[in-house]
Amino acid sequence: MPKSNLKIKLARYEIRTDYVNLTIFMSFVLLFLAQTFNVSSTIYFLIDVPIILMIWKNLNRFLHVLMWKPIIPITLTLVVIFIFMLVGSTMNNVPLGNVVYGIYKYYRGFLFFFSTLAVVDSASESRTFSFLKGIFWINVVLTVVEFFFLGINQDLLGGVFGTIVGVNQYTNLYFVIISVYCIEKIVNRDADRKELKQVLIMSACMLAIAALAEMKYFFAEFLLLLLIAYLCLPKKLKSIFSIILIIVAIIGFYNILIYMFPEFANLVNELKRGGFVRLADLQRHYSTDYDIGRAVIFKYSNQYLLPDEKNRLIGMGVGNVTSSSIVNNSFWVKNQMTHYDQFYTSYLYNEQGIVGFILYCLLYFEIFIIGLKALLKNKTRKYGTILIMLVCGYIMIFVYNMAIYSQLCFIAFWALAVMVKKCIKDEGEERR
Repeated sequence: MPKSNLKIKLARYEIRTDYVNLTIFMSFVLLFLAQTFNVSSTIYFLIDVPIILMIWKNLNRFLHVLMWKPIIPITLTLVVIFIFMLVGSTMNNVPLGNVVYGIYKYYRGFLFFFSTLAVVDSASESRTFSFLKGIFWINVVLTVVEFFFLGINQDLLGGVFGTIVGVNQYTNLYFVIISVYCIEKIVNRDADRKELKQVLIMSACMLAIAALAEMKYFFAEFLLLLLIAYLCLPKKLKSIFSIILIIVAIIGFYNILIYMFPEFANLVNELKRGGFVRLADLQRHYSTDYDIGRAVIFKYSNQYLLPDEKNRLIGMGVGNVTSSSIVNNSFWVKNQMTHYDQFYTSYLYNEQGIVGFILYCLLYFEIFIIGLKALLKNKTRKYGTILIMLVCGYIMIFVYNMAIYSQLCFIAFWALAVMVKKCIKDEGEERR
């Protein structure tokens, strides 16, 4: 029996929760405090406390999960990555503090993934869903206040995530997870009328906020997730009307984005003119004519940031390209104007080279395979579809920003853990 439930007493009130939900709650609260009130980022270390306690109290279950048959490929890949990190950091003479910090940042999400797999149950899952939906409506209200009453928009419009430049990367990650939930309900029509209306309204709110916050990339993510759900889930006649409503909402709110920020109207025109090749060409730079863009991370990094073939193969070493001031961040100080740390593809390639980059992508592939196997079985088809949607959404985030490596990564790993467990639960304990 997992030991994860908690009773927290506040005055005369008693709150029942668990370590999984406490971790997710703290990631939201501490992120809000740091991004809104400029509280020191050292408070983020508090998020690790419930994770450590959860693993400590459920150590046998945690170790057992690592050896589940469907999970073994992920476990082995993470072991290989760990060995590779040690070799790479030794070859690059990375300071010990940087190595420890880099490994900690890389693995904390995966530790939460495995511990969630070990202890999560239907009650814990229900609590998290309720919390995430509650946060959603709070975020809608705060976003409306920030936009209409405080005049905040574009990259500064963050709702519950604060009001600093680039804060909408957290909104993007959060919305991708909520979108997966909403789209599955819309396409699969496995919800009652009340819940269907709710997910339709939530989808419209996300698209509206994406327009106000200039999150143009979210429209592409939402469309991709909708397409995956439509291709993988059973076709139901009664879902057609809801799908049409969503497509109308996508078109409508994207046009609102273009109306508010006309400079982005050219994106559609360029796409029509030159296709994705032209669109990629526009991503050669991030924000200036001298920094690195999403489409040229390998070419630019090889030319300006990675001095020789060794570094292109194994990177600069784990923890050696961090911007954190608690360790040696001289690489970042020297190269910060290139903005290599604005999206995880670039950050990871500079840190761990092509070998580390491929190994990280392999982890997604292994989780994708779990989803694909579940998709081919009628009993787990829905869960397999959701897991595939999550993986594809995270890959798009991996390319676009740093959210998957941020303090909000725990909701991403929670969603993966819940769906992986649902996908493999019918395989039986004896096969694990």
